[in-house]
Amino acid sequence: MLKALLFLAASMLVSADFWDQKDPAQWLPQEVDRLLTNSPWAKPATSAFADAVIETMPRMQTIIRWESARPIREALHRPLPPETTDAFVIGVTGMPIMGQESDSSELAESLKATTWLATRGKAKWHPFRVHFEAKGAVLFFFDKDAGKLNADSPEVTFVSNLARFAFKARFEPKQMRYKGKPAM
Repeated sequence: MLKALLFLAASMLVSADFWDQKDPAQWLPQEVDRLLTNSPWAKPATSAFADAVIETMPRMQTIIRWESARPIREALHRPLPPETTDAFVIGVTGMPIMGQESDSSELAESLKATTWLATRGKAKWHPFRVHFEAKGAVLFFFDKDAGKLNADSPEVTFVSNLARFAFKARFEPKQMRYKGKPAM
């Protein structure tokens, strides 16, 4: 019995994620890449085309991530602006916004209307702000109180539609923990 308990404890330590075991300064480049591209806070997006004619086009490499989550901020070595403390900030890289003005208020308003977060059985809520970054990422700011989302919420889905493209990713708030605390 004691051997089984020791084995279980050892296997739990081995399977623990690096972000809970190491200080951010000790994270290896490949670990940071994993955190930023495929972790509880970052997901490769499911992208779909609304038009069957272009269904044969190659898939885009799009990542959707919770920029407001502490481990993401630490991996990127940048804080969020102070006015975002009451917001969930979701970043999307790889959206096809080429050829469009990145500071276009018209594009931002269109994205606000066609982007949302939703949990099962609850209404969806739209971002109150959209920001275009110089490196091509799009940041969406969602009011933390609007969706009543917390660490015990069921799966939350991010959806964004841009012209004929739809981007979607599912996140599980219960898995979004950092150093034992909720991190969204």
